[in-house]
Amino acid sequence: MKLWDLETQHCTQTLVGHRKEVWTFAVDQEEQRLYTGTSDHFFRVYEFVYPAPGSSPSNIPDIKHLGNIPREGKERIVQLQLSPSGRLLICQAANKAAELFNVFEGQDISRRRRRRINRAKKKQEERTGGTEEDNQEPPEFMVTDELAPAYTIKLEHKISSCCFSPTQPQLLFGLSNNSLDIYDLQEDSFAKSTEIALPGHRSDVRSVALSSDDSLLVSTSQDHTKIWNVHSRVVFRTIESGYGLCSTFLPGNRHVLIGTKEGSLELYEVASGNLLEEIEAHNGEVWSVALQPDQQGFVSGGADKKLKFWEFRMQKNDHGKRILTLAHTKTVTMEDDILASVFSADMKFLAVALLDNTVKVFHADTMNFFLSLYGHKLPVLALDISSDGTTLVTASADKNIKLWGLDFGDCHRSLFAHDDSVMQVKFVPSTHYFFTAGKDKMIKYWDGDTYEKIFTLPGHQGEVWGLAISSDGEFLVSSSHDRSIRVWERSQEQVFIDEERENELEQIFESSLEDNQPSLEDGARESALATTRNLATIKAGELLIEAIEEGEKDKMKWVEYENSLQSLREMNNKLGKRTREEDIAKPTPSVLFQNKSASDYVLSTLKSIPSNDLEQSLLTLSFSEVINLFSHIEDWIKRNVSAELCCRVMFFLLKAHHHQIVSNRTLLLTLTRLQQATKNQLKTRKDIIGFNRAAMSYLERGFEQTQQESLFYEVTKQIDQNRTAKKRKLTR
Repeated sequence: MKLWDLETQHCTQTLVGHRKEVWTFAVDQEEQRLYTGTSDHFFRVYEFVYPAPGSSPSNIPDIKHLGNIPREGKERIVQLQLSPSGRLLICQAANKAAELFNVFEGQDISRRRRRRINRAKKKQEERTGGTEEDNQEPPEFMVTDELAPAYTIKLEHKISSCCFSPTQPQLLFGLSNNSLDIYDLQEDSFAKSTEIALPGHRSDVRSVALSSDDSLLVSTSQDHTKIWNVHSRVVFRTIESGYGLCSTFLPGNRHVLIGTKEGSLELYEVASGNLLEEIEAHNGEVWSVALQPDQQGFVSGGADKKLKFWEFRMQKNDHGKRILTLAHTKTVTMEDDILASVFSADMKFLAVALLDNTVKVFHADTMNFFLSLYGHKLPVLALDISSDGTTLVTASADKNIKLWGLDFGDCHRSLFAHDDSVMQVKFVPSTHYFFTAGKDKMIKYWDGDTYEKIFTLPGHQGEVWGLAISSDGEFLVSSSHDRSIRVWERSQEQVFIDEERENELEQIFESSLEDNQPSLEDGARESALATTRNLATIKAGELLIEAIEEGEKDKMKWVEYENSLQSLREMNNKLGKRTREEDIAKPTPSVLFQNKSASDYVLSTLKSIPSNDLEQSLLTLSFSEVINLFSHIEDWIKRNVSAELCCRVMFFLLKAHHHQIVSNRTLLLTLTRLQQATKNQLKTRKDIIGFNRAAMSYLERGFEQTQQESLFYEVTKQIDQNRTAKKRKLTR
């Protein structure tokens, strides 16, 4: 651990007593104690030792190790936290238990110290038989006098985080199963008061599907299938199922069909959540389930290279009740694993995506081969057909999407869609707009006619696995590896593609900027500029570059004007003519100057840059622009304009471009003149400050004589002490 002084930006002390990684630390409100947690079976306690008043010009404390407090857990410490009152300390480890310790103060510490000393003396007397030989005095202070175990709270699931209530003696736990537990704390006991459990998934949500009336939503994960009310966003049925990779509502919205990782098809009743039928349909994962548009059956495809057709049938069970069952009618074997399948709305075509990077299109009624679409470099993971049956869109693991015409199988356009594999693609009903989702955590909206991206929907924190679009296209549902299901609703705001593209380019530019933080290796500095390079500093630097260039153009115009005048005078002397100098037009200043000189325009642009962004903006200047800026700085210094800003800019540029400046002889005269002018300006300001200090001292003495009170006594005393300390260092 390191203790830093924020004013000097230097490390004042390094604690090297830890033998393992330091994962957390806590400081009490009085800033007297420091607690650090590692992977050891104890945590360490340190004391802040502050210097005596007047003994040191700085108030930087020294950190002293007091001792170690043992704990029960063996896992690493994740969090140490003190209660608002400072009387309890919680030690949270990477397990299901949290240990609480009492923090004693004042008389409690004294009483515990006396008790400990008395016990130690009694043990020594019992060991030595009452003699005083080899008796050792127990230590006056031990860290166990201040801290003692109170109790341990054991929870049902692993603890992710914890926090004390700022107003009540309560403790809030965030658990790994997405639930929150609140405990009431007493002096020697605790009790669980409230539990907040969200009904979400505990693992990544692999698929989502909407009912035909858009009122219900089914979602599948590793071991559960959940059915939601879309309007209230409430789950009303949780079903223990297999690892669902695909899902769909059956006609009537009373049944849900799940395709699992184990290769089975599971049929559930929505009202009761009962499993009506489980069929071992495939010998591998069931990657796709596609309903027929006539609602008479569906087709399933899996990793066993088989495409199976199923029909819905009604039959009576043992109790005489008619229930829905599935009947296998036909099997078609493909050349490779089946990853996705979809019917056209008119049930004319059936498109199947295979593991060999191709898409096969068949006539749905006879399963006669129609088209083979190839062009993707990696397997197609999802596909969809527009409502009019003219366009097929495919999404692949090669990060691209392709739009195909179903009349001749020609590829209309190939688009680079995502930064990672494209997992899902869905057309908006009755349009050629479609959504794509990828492993890059993004959902994107596209126009299938103009082949342009309309906008991007960020929000998920993990790979997006599933998409479902309502029948009217008013909302979209997505599921992700981050265990969340998000509902996106269509708004009435207009979208301008040019603005969206510009914003996206700005985000890409900002993310690609280099991190200029210096490395601490090879003796590098431990501190650097507080700002980083961003779009604001780049724009400010571009404005400064533009101002310098305009100033140089204006300067060149005046040079050409002076040369023309000189040539005119020489011609008049040789030929004896008297051509008027007024005939040569003076250069007109740029409109950007706003009735200012070029130098003043550059200065106003420099002043408009925020102080925090000044250094990073200056780093965008090329060396030729730095040379031109030095000529302006010389003019500002001579005119006594913004001397502080000029010195700041000049010193930073000298440091940033030191090697190039030293090797450039053209700057020698400019720097020599700047050196003398800067010295004069700084000397003038030093004289002004000294005069003002003398005047303040005179006023102080006059006030003390008339009012018989001392002004600025503590400040003056501190300044005198600092001067004395500096003189002592110099004499040493």
